[in-house]
Amino acid sequence: MTHRYCFIPGLLLCVLVILFCPSCLNYVDPPKDSPTVLPAYYIDGFCSQIDEDGTLSFSWSYVSGDFQRLAVSVSEVYADSSNNHVVLSAEITDVSVTELSYDGEAGIVYSYSFTPYGSDGKPGKVFSGTSYAVPGSYEANLPRLVITTKDWELPDCDYLTHPEGSCGEGITNNDYVKMDVSLVAPGGEVLYTSGTDKGSKLKIRGNTSAYGAKKPYKIKLGKKADLLSYITGRTGNQYKDKEWLLMATGTGINNVIGFAANEYMGIEFTPSYAYVELFINGDYRGVYMIVENVKQGNISGTDQARCAVADDGFIIENDAYWWNEDVYFRTERLHKNFTFKYPDEEDVTAAQISYIKGCLDAFEQALLKKDDSYADLIDVESFASWAMVHEYLGCYDSGGSNQYIMKRDSSADTKLEMTTAWDFDGIMIDAEAGRTSNMNRGSFFYTSRLMFKPSFYEACKNKYSETRDGIITAVCSRIDALDAGAIDAAGAWDAARWLTGFASVASQRSKVVSWLKDRLVWMDRSYGVLSHRDIGMPSEE
Repeated sequence: MTHRYCFIPGLLLCVLVILFCPSCLNYVDPPKDSPTVLPAYYIDGFCSQIDEDGTLSFSWSYVSGDFQRLAVSVSEVYADSSNNHVVLSAEITDVSVTELSYDGEAGIVYSYSFTPYGSDGKPGKVFSGTSYAVPGSYEANLPRLVITTKDWELPDCDYLTHPEGSCGEGITNNDYVKMDVSLVAPGGEVLYTSGTDKGSKLKIRGNTSAYGAKKPYKIKLGKKADLLSYITGRTGNQYKDKEWLLMATGTGINNVIGFAANEYMGIEFTPSYAYVELFINGDYRGVYMIVENVKQGNISGTDQARCAVADDGFIIENDAYWWNEDVYFRTERLHKNFTFKYPDEEDVTAAQISYIKGCLDAFEQALLKKDDSYADLIDVESFASWAMVHEYLGCYDSGGSNQYIMKRDSSADTKLEMTTAWDFDGIMIDAEAGRTSNMNRGSFFYTSRLMFKPSFYEACKNKYSETRDGIITAVCSRIDALDAGAIDAAGAWDAARWLTGFASVASQRSKVVSWLKDRLVWMDRSYGVLSHRDIGMPSEE
């Protein structure tokens, strides 16, 4: 894919980089090797449902040509895997057989596996999962998100690994399946339903997070709605959207902590969220969070929804999984690979790619200088705030994704700035308690280099001085706003479904307070007399 640069009036700094960098004039995306995908499969359209009494029903279709046999296994699953009990084992060789059922019981976790074999005798893609119908003793504690897919087809994906020279594990072929969706209050009142809107759909999302048994999902409604308004009571048309994320967090509060810190640092957009219990085709999937995703939102009015970016603006991601996207660009000096959150990759033009790449190249060129010219190109306050979110929480997860930069429009009046911090799985790790956040010390992002700019480091110190005394209160107020009793009660059912334990909201809150108190001791020292040697200068990539 080749993109030729165009010049946009008023964008002097970006244009100068292009003028003085002839190689930029005919920029070609770096070669992208094909990632490795699992073998081809011989069945398709896999469907699964479990009735309230525990009856499991499956259906599928055959891909013509290679089918030889289908090995089926259904087992009762217990916390001690050695006690698993196979209740159904079948070998299907007749292509006219495309349905199967098992008369199970509610309250038992069933594991199923459908392994197709081709004419060469080799196995193809395995369709596997678990199902659980809640027993009669179940009581809803949180709002229930009830999804029924068309013909009970389950959203699916193929797993792939990075090409040589890249990193990460991802997914592909994660196509949407059509669905009906309702949001139901614990008492049974239907708060929202897609009703006659047949355009709603569901798919698996994520990268490494999609490899677990409990999948994260993305919902795309046929018509805009604010799903959170029915839970939180907020109002405003600006919050209505088609796209919503279902994060497989269980009763964990890491996102609550991270978003609280993000909001307290003054970063303009902080996603809103709510805990729900998820059902798909009768299968109880446990506790999830409905979360707003990072995308363009409203740019006017007193209430902001998502990222306030104009139609000619940008939201881009420093993306470790660039190799799994069709549209991306690589910066000239530090070789960061960026993908697009806005505009959508199917809509972005070569001119837009050229423009925003020029802005990043100009910033990198300035960043490598010994002066403060970098500050003419970025919103220093937002970058410092973003860096300090990660410092307070000791974020370790820093492989290069979930680092979102936005430019509000394509004028010379706006700078590159950070939007919300994201992905808080790797926070408050004891081994990291006395170290600079991995996000700010490694070569994954720009903040490690920015820390060596006295002016940027001073901005971080100022941000710390402004926020130090209130950070614990800010985070705890978000935690205390949760319905801890309902979340803990739902957590017991989530644990039964996934055969795991769970931590109460109170115990997690206690850990947060302890972490932050200890972290402040380190940060008082580090952001008072920090030596740059304590961070470690990253090598140029």
